[in-house]
Amino acid sequence: MNNTNRKHRIICYLLSVTLIFGMVSIYPINTKAMSSKVIDLSDGTESLSGSNWSYNHNNHTLTLNGFKNNDSTKEDGVYYGGNTDLTINLIGYNELTTAYSGIFTNTAGIIISGTGTLEINTKIFGLYAIKDVVIDNATLDITTTHNYYYGDVSNSGAIHAKNITIKSNAKITAKGIDRAFYLQGGSVNSELAAIAYTNYDGTGTSKILDGSSSGWMQYKKIVMPAPQAKTTSVPIIITNIVSDGTMKNLVTPGSGTGGTMYYAVNSSKTTAPTVGWSSSIPQAKNPGTYYVWYKIVGDSNHADSTPECVEVTIYATDPNSETNATTSQKSYIGIQDEEQIDNKQKTTKFTKISAAKKSITLNWKKITAKGINGYEIQYSTDKNFSKDVTKTVTIKKVKTTKTKIKKLKSKTKYYVRIRTFSVKDGVKVYSKWSGKKNIKVK
Repeated sequence: MNNTNRKHRIICYLLSVTLIFGMVSIYPINTKAMSSKVIDLSDGTESLSGSNWSYNHNNHTLTLNGFKNNDSTKEDGVYYGGNTDLTINLIGYNELTTAYSGIFTNTAGIIISGTGTLEINTKIFGLYAIKDVVIDNATLDITTTHNYYYGDVSNSGAIHAKNITIKSNAKITAKGIDRAFYLQGGSVNSELAAIAYTNYDGTGTSKILDGSSSGWMQYKKIVMPAPQAKTTSVPIIITNIVSDGTMKNLVTPGSGTGGTMYYAVNSSKTTAPTVGWSSSIPQAKNPGTYYVWYKIVGDSNHADSTPECVEVTIYATDPNSETNATTSQKSYIGIQDEEQIDNKQKTTKFTKISAAKKSITLNWKKITAKGINGYEIQYSTDKNFSKDVTKTVTIKKVKTTKTKIKKLKSKTKYYVRIRTFSVKDGVKVYSKWSGKKNIKVK
């Protein structure tokens, strides 16, 4: 090959290379279109929007309103590189399916708010924040399927943050193949009780955790709020207790589902005690007023029920004695002695009363509450229902809602009242009386 041809080929090669680089400079590669992020907020200094989402850089808030992404080839659902915590406001149902993380920031914290729901399905991190994660009001359902090792340590978690704060109105299901929560040296501050499982599918050992608990990173599935135990039968107040120097039961036993009933006696009827709870029936011997608190202490699958309170009195002397009773108390002498009263038991009321010759007809509202066995009606010529002029009618069928009382005194005014009764452990328990009505017999 002569020198002329060699020079010609070199010149052609150089021209080709120049042409190629020239075309690249004229038509640059669109790297943004090739982004591995569904929503790329970059450093958070620019307001952006897309289909069913918008970002306001002034308050660093990303709003998702019915947003859905099912492209599992994308690495991150939301990427944020700003230094101010990112707030995500959820409206309606939102869904993120990605290959690596749902929401990722290695520069700030994440605050989840709003009334909507966000479901995240990804491999490594559902929420990843280098700082704190706060979840307030919103509903989160996060599932991660793979682990991620930093050196020899796996630091993957459905929620990965320094501290995790859960507000009382949030709802969370977090499931991670390694763990549900990963804490970077911080803690969980939760206003909700959670049920935590050692197995990914929600089986295995379960435990109730709350804001004072440790060991959150031991569990692979966490659901909050945890199902709450419930009171099904409230403790019944024991009435007319008279002090004689010996310990007296203050209530009869209550019961519930999801745990065991515990009791505590406190000096306050508005603030539940924090110590002194026991499954034993509370007792006292000195005259005075006692506030008996009760709750169902949950088992390993239930949070405790909300504490409630009943008021019990121990008298120095018999409150029903003629010498010590007040006018109001005297009207109950011989009528309420040793009665078991449950002020929370469903009561009823008269819907219609009518008079005829030496008789009255009474109609009342039927009670369908579980456990009610019947009704008790009292009628009297005394508005205070004093013993000597008061009679009682017992209706043993709860479906009955009408009765007729005969052989009354003509031209006389009668007072009537009604209450329900139930039978618990062989003891008849009454509701409080209805308001009294009066009618004149013809």
